[in-house]
Amino acid sequence: MIEAVHKVLCSLNNKIGSLHGKWAKELQGVDSSGKVVGISGEIPQKIVGRNPKRVEVLIHNASTKKLFLAPFEGEIGRNLFSLSIAPDDTLFFNAHNFAHLYKGDIYGFWEENAPIESKAMVTEFYLQT
Repeated sequence: MIEAVHKVLCSLNNKIGSLHGKWAKELQGVDSSGKVVGISGEIPQKIVGRNPKRVEVLIHNASTKKLFLAPFEGEIGRNLFSLSIAPDDTLFFNAHNFAHLYKGDIYGFWEENAPIESKAMVTEFYLQT
């Protein structure tokens, strides 16, 4: 399973690198950062923090179970969430889609019985100061 996660990380990193290169000329003054968020059982956790300078964020679900997302911590649950990401799928947030989630905190949790190896790979593009 670790090899599979590593393969996904490498593939995602290559895709993001090519996107970043492609957008570099168009998006002068934009930088990026990436992180991996591991599973913490069924307790909601912050996947990405609020950033008013965010241009776009990509969240990849490296799991065999769904990842549920919401823009608030307190009310997220099995029957109360905004979006879900299918296993091995990627969701793009920007000003044109999901505007209500676009620059704020995004919390998430995995479907029941998600493997301990489940990860969310997050890449955020933001304006430089």
